[in-house]
Amino acid sequence: MQPTVSDHILFTRGVPATEALPTELLSECMQAVLESPAGKTVLQYGHNGGYLPLRQLLGEQYGVSPDQVLIGNGSLHLQDLISALLIQPGDIVFTEQPSYDRAIKTFRRRGAKVIGIPLELDGIDTTQLEEALTRYTPRFLYLVPDFQNPAGVTTSAEKTAKVGRTGTALRLLVT
Repeated sequence: MQPTVSDHILFTRGVPATEALPTELLSECMQAVLESPAGKTVLQYGHNGGYLPLRQLLGEQYGVSPDQVLIGNGSLHLQDLISALLIQPGDIVFTEQPSYDRAIKTFRRRGAKVIGIPLELDGIDTTQLEEALTRYTPRFLYLVPDFQNPAGVTTSAEKTAKVGRTGTALRLLVT
């Protein structure tokens, strides 16, 4: 018998196991939306920020205005949108090292010089981050705090707090 995709663990870019995809639930949700009053507009080109009722719901959940919520078609779409807004050619962007190669390519395509800060078992090396901040003024730090791709590291609460206190020169972008 020939093995199928679900018989293997795939180590490719962000490819979930097919059995983890809730196709029946998604089908039910899509059907409910299409049969609702929103069904007439949900498939139209929408507001650049995403579907307003969803932005409102997320805004309430996180205690922010819906205008501060941006919904995209996936992490790369959002990384590109944010990069277009924040990066000017020649800007410095810090990333974890190693980091998600597609994010790095996105930042470079927008003209950034990407500088990697090494990872430790509990997240980014905050000592090296502080040293890098003495040499550079980054536009932002891109990091993935939970099950980081590709290393699988989860940032500790201590390091998360320390990165948040690192200084005003650093904008924190978390995906």
